[in-house]
Amino acid sequence: MSEYFIRRVCALLSMSVMLAWGSANAMQNEPRDFKGVPWGAPIEDHKLGLSLVSGDEVLAHYRRAADANSFANIDAWRISYRYYKNRFSSATVTIVGITNFNSMLNYLTGAYGQPDAVSPRHRIYTWAGENAGIMTSCDISLSCYIEFYGKQMRDLETAEQGEVPSKIKQDD
Repeated sequence: MSEYFIRRVCALLSMSVMLAWGSANAMQNEPRDFKGVPWGAPIEDHKLGLSLVSGDEVLAHYRRAADANSFANIDAWRISYRYYKNRFSSATVTIVGITNFNSMLNYLTGAYGQPDAVSPRHRIYTWAGENAGIMTSCDISLSCYIEFYGKQMRDLETAEQGEVPSKIKQDD
């Protein structure tokens, strides 16, 4: 066999393994909405029942009175809805405690498959689909945030607002 042929076979095998691994970790059952609010939906379509927490016409956070203090049968401290330019971009579920966090991870893994990226030390887990994504993170007090987002709205906001700077000047 020629060296060229062996290289081609090895390259094809490598690509096949990478494609199989990527599809095995692809987000399953990608969410099209959060609690009935589709990604990118105008606020006018869902304003009834929302109360403004903070923000303005560009970026605002709301809560919905009809939401129970739970998500997927897990106690939630807060559920908030983020609108960018009056279009729904993401929702955040805030939970407290390692037991609730582990229950949430079990729920997310069961509903969406294995996460695409994992940083267990910082409790950051991400699922990325074609049109939506999910990211978890916890602070030192074990307040955990689970963000469900629409990629199109996140990409629009990032393009128009830019990324959050990695180094922010701290007061002395």
